[in-house]
Amino acid sequence: MDDLRRRVRGFLAGGPGLWLAPGDGTPPPGCVVVATSGTTGGAKLVVLSRGALIAAAEMAAARLGAAATWHLALQPTYVAGLMVLVRGELGGGVRQASPSLDDLDPVAGPNAVSVVGTQLYRAVADPSRAARLARFDAVLVGGRRWRQTCGSEPRLRAFASSRPTA
Repeated sequence: MDDLRRRVRGFLAGGPGLWLAPGDGTPPPGCVVVATSGTTGGAKLVVLSRGALIAAAEMAAARLGAAATWHLALQPTYVAGLMVLVRGELGGGVRQASPSLDDLDPVAGPNAVSVVGTQLYRAVADPSRAARLARFDAVLVGGRRWRQTCGSEPRLRAFASSRPTA
Protein backbone atom coordinates (compact mmCIF):
# COMPACT_ATOMS: atom_id res chain seq x y z
CA MET A 1 0.00 0.00 0.00
CA ASP A 2 2.82 2.41 0.85
CA ASP A 3 4.34 1.88 -2.60
CA LEU A 4 1.03 2.66 -4.30
CA ARG A 5 0.57 5.78 -2.17
CA ARG A 6 4.08 6.96 -3.13
CA ARG A 7 3.33 6.34 -6.81
CA VAL A 8 0.00 8.23 -6.60
CA ARG A 9 1.68 11.10 -4.73
CA GLY A 10 4.39 11.28 -7.42
CA PHE A 11 1.80 11.19 -10.19
CA LEU A 12 -0.18 14.03 -8.60
CA ALA A 13 3.03 16.07 -8.38
CA GLY A 14 3.56 15.76 -12.14
CA GLY A 15 5.23 12.36 -12.33
CA PRO A 16 4.61 9.64 -14.89
CA GLY A 17 1.21 8.15 -15.58
CA LEU A 18 0.09 5.03 -13.74
CA TRP A 19 -1.22 1.70 -14.99
CA LEU A 20 -3.31 0.25 -12.14
CA ALA A 21 -5.45 -2.06 -14.28
CA PRO A 22 -4.82 -5.79 -14.49
CA GLY A 23 -2.15 -6.88 -16.94
CA ASP A 24 0.60 -4.83 -18.49
CA GLY A 25 0.11 -1.57 -20.26
CA THR A 26 1.43 1.92 -20.72
CA PRO A 27 -0.78 4.77 -19.55
CA PRO A 28 -1.14 7.89 -21.66
CA PRO A 29 1.01 10.75 -20.34
CA GLY A 30 -0.59 12.50 -17.38
CA CYS A 31 -3.18 9.75 -16.88
CA VAL A 32 -4.05 6.77 -14.70
CA VAL A 33 -5.58 3.63 -16.18
CA VAL A 34 -7.80 1.60 -13.83
CA ALA A 35 -10.40 -1.11 -14.26
CA THR A 36 -13.99 -0.64 -13.21
CA SER A 37 -15.34 -3.13 -10.68
CA GLY A 38 -17.89 -4.41 -13.20
CA THR A 39 -21.01 -3.67 -11.12
CA THR A 40 -22.91 -2.70 -14.27
CA GLY A 41 -21.56 -5.51 -16.44
CA GLY A 42 -18.07 -6.59 -17.37
CA ALA A 43 -15.09 -4.68 -16.04
CA LYS A 44 -13.81 -1.96 -18.37
CA LEU A 45 -10.62 0.07 -18.47
CA VAL A 46 -10.97 3.75 -17.64
CA VAL A 47 -8.44 6.51 -18.37
CA LEU A 48 -8.47 9.35 -15.83
CA SER A 49 -6.40 12.48 -16.35
CA ARG A 50 -4.36 14.11 -13.61
CA GLY A 51 -6.39 17.30 -14.01
CA ALA A 52 -9.71 15.46 -13.64
CA LEU A 53 -8.53 13.61 -10.52
CA ILE A 54 -7.23 16.80 -8.89
CA ALA A 55 -10.38 18.74 -9.80
CA ALA A 56 -12.59 16.00 -8.33
CA ALA A 57 -10.56 15.96 -5.10
CA GLU A 58 -10.71 19.75 -4.82
CA MET A 59 -14.48 19.71 -5.35
CA ALA A 60 -14.90 17.08 -2.62
CA ALA A 61 -12.86 19.21 -0.20
CA ALA A 62 -14.90 22.29 -1.12
CA ARG A 63 -18.16 20.38 -0.58
CA LEU A 64 -16.94 19.14 2.81
CA GLY A 65 -15.66 22.59 3.71
CA ALA A 66 -12.22 21.24 4.64
CA ALA A 67 -9.47 18.88 3.57
CA ALA A 68 -10.30 15.63 5.36
CA THR A 69 -8.35 12.56 6.33
CA TRP A 70 -9.74 9.87 4.03
CA HIS A 71 -10.08 6.29 5.27
CA LEU A 72 -9.48 3.70 2.55
CA ALA A 73 -11.84 0.73 2.87
CA LEU A 74 -12.03 0.04 -0.88
CA GLN A 75 -9.72 -1.62 -3.39
CA PRO A 76 -7.30 1.20 -4.37
CA THR A 77 -6.81 -0.03 -7.93
CA TYR A 78 -10.44 0.68 -8.84
CA VAL A 79 -11.83 4.17 -9.46
CA ALA A 80 -13.43 4.70 -6.02
CA GLY A 81 -10.37 3.51 -4.09
CA LEU A 82 -8.04 5.57 -6.27
CA MET A 83 -10.19 8.64 -5.56
CA VAL A 84 -9.84 8.02 -1.81
CA LEU A 85 -6.05 8.00 -2.25
CA VAL A 86 -6.14 11.17 -4.37
CA ARG A 87 -8.45 13.04 -1.97
CA GLY A 88 -6.33 11.99 1.00
CA GLU A 89 -2.96 12.75 -0.59
CA LEU A 90 -4.18 16.21 -1.58
CA GLY A 91 -6.03 16.65 1.71
CA GLY A 92 -5.49 15.63 5.29
CA GLY A 93 -3.96 12.20 4.67
CA VAL A 94 -4.96 8.60 4.11
CA ARG A 95 -5.61 5.87 6.67
CA GLN A 96 -6.20 2.28 5.67
CA ALA A 97 -9.27 0.42 6.92
CA SER A 98 -10.61 -3.06 6.27
CA PRO A 99 -13.52 -3.53 3.85
CA SER A 100 -15.59 -4.77 6.82
CA LEU A 101 -15.21 -1.31 8.44
CA ASP A 102 -14.49 -3.01 11.78
CA ASP A 103 -11.33 -0.97 12.30
CA LEU A 104 -12.51 2.51 11.29
CA ASP A 105 -11.02 5.00 13.70
CA PRO A 106 -11.26 8.75 13.00
CA VAL A 107 -8.32 10.98 13.85
CA ALA A 108 -8.31 14.61 14.97
CA GLY A 109 -9.77 16.93 12.34
CA PRO A 110 -12.27 16.21 9.56
CA ASN A 111 -12.58 12.54 8.60
CA ALA A 112 -14.26 10.95 5.58
CA VAL A 113 -14.75 7.45 4.29
CA SER A 114 -15.96 6.17 0.95
CA VAL A 115 -17.98 2.96 0.83
CA VAL A 116 -20.12 1.06 -1.62
CA GLY A 117 -23.78 0.38 -0.94
CA THR A 118 -23.18 -3.17 0.28
CA GLN A 119 -20.71 -1.95 2.91
CA LEU A 120 -23.17 0.68 4.09
CA TYR A 121 -26.05 -1.81 4.16
CA ARG A 122 -24.03 -4.21 6.32
CA ALA A 123 -22.72 -1.41 8.54
CA VAL A 124 -26.12 0.03 9.41
CA ALA A 125 -27.32 -3.48 10.31
CA ASP A 126 -24.54 -3.76 12.91
CA PRO A 127 -24.78 -1.26 15.80
CA SER A 128 -21.01 -1.12 16.42
CA ARG A 129 -20.20 -0.46 12.74
CA ALA A 130 -23.02 2.06 12.47
CA ALA A 131 -21.61 3.88 15.52
CA ARG A 132 -18.16 3.95 13.87
CA LEU A 133 -19.59 5.48 10.69
CA ALA A 134 -21.54 8.05 12.72
CA ARG A 135 -18.22 9.41 14.05
CA PHE A 136 -17.23 10.51 10.52
CA ASP A 137 -17.81 13.96 9.10
CA ALA A 138 -18.69 12.47 5.71
CA VAL A 139 -19.58 9.05 4.34
CA LEU A 140 -19.47 8.96 0.55
CA VAL A 141 -21.52 6.13 -0.94
CA GLY A 142 -20.85 4.98 -4.48
CA GLY A 143 -21.13 1.88 -6.58
CA ARG A 144 -24.23 0.15 -7.81
CA ARG A 145 -27.64 1.73 -7.72
CA TRP A 146 -29.37 1.95 -4.33
CA ARG A 147 -32.45 0.07 -5.47
CA GLN A 148 -30.31 -2.94 -6.39
CA THR A 149 -28.39 -2.86 -3.12
CA CYS A 150 -30.92 -1.81 -0.50
CA GLY A 151 -34.31 -2.34 -2.14
CA SER A 152 -35.33 1.33 -2.28
CA GLU A 153 -33.91 4.67 -3.25
CA PRO A 154 -33.11 7.15 -0.50
CA ARG A 155 -35.33 10.22 -0.47
CA LEU A 156 -33.15 12.23 1.90
CA ARG A 157 -29.45 12.92 2.09
CA ALA A 158 -28.21 12.28 5.59
CA PHE A 159 -24.96 13.48 7.05
CA ALA A 160 -23.62 11.64 10.07
CA SER A 161 -22.41 13.75 12.93
CA SER A 162 -20.24 12.75 15.83
CA ARG A 163 -22.24 15.09 18.05
CA PRO A 164 -25.39 13.61 19.56
CA THR A 165 -28.56 15.63 19.20
CA ALA A 166 -30.76 16.50 22.18
